[in-house]
Amino acid sequence: MVAGHLPDVAVVGQSGVISPAEIDEMFRRRQGTVALSALGAGHDVHLERPAVLRGVALEFLAGADRAAGERTA
Repeated sequence: MVAGHLPDVAVVGQSGVISPAEIDEMFRRRQGTVALSALGAGHDVHLERPAVLRGVALEFLAGADRAAGERTA
């Protein structure tokens, strides 16, 4: 991780209101963003696939905790 850069995770649905071009532009602007497309979900991933979103969030945060521990060790 680059100093001063906070890690990002983006979870998008396969058929949401954000176009693929907009998603690509977001990732271009924030290189290093962890990206996941939730299969079968639309715009409301948190409502349509809450278990998937929870799993991604927990894994992402666990990775951030590990990275923070490595920096302080």
